[in-house]
Formats: sequence, structure tokens, C-alpha cells
Amino acid sequence: MGKPGRPGPSLDDYLYWQEHLENRVASGLSIDEFCITEDVSRSTFFRWAKLLREGIADSVREEGELPPL
Repeated sequence: MGKPGRPGPSLDDYLYWQEHLENRVASGLSIDEFCITEDVSRSTFFRWAKLLREGIADSVREEGELPPL
């Protein structure tokens, strides 16, 4: 669960950061270069890397599912 007053990440957030961090690897940039280029703090970078390593929570996956027809 996120910090009080701070909404938890959505499925879109997870997918965005997954692609963003994969692009960093493909670019060959170091973490510091990436953070400077993308105007992202190192703490944000490492927080998302950790969240993605841990996997997308079931509650977030369910949030992104389409309702049955």
C-alpha cells in the first residue's frame, strides 16, 4: 500500500515505467545519464525498478482489466 495521501501506482504507471526502463537498457545509457536526460530523480528510478522487480500487484492488475461483456 502507498503512503497516506499518495495514490498507489496504476496499471498505466507500471506499463509506462516498464517500457521507460527497458528503453534505458536498450539505449546503453548509465543510470545517471538516463536520469539526467529524462529529468528523473535516482530515487524515482530505483523505486520503479524495485516495484517492477516485485511484479504488478493483483489489485492493480484487476484494476486494468476490462469488464466482461
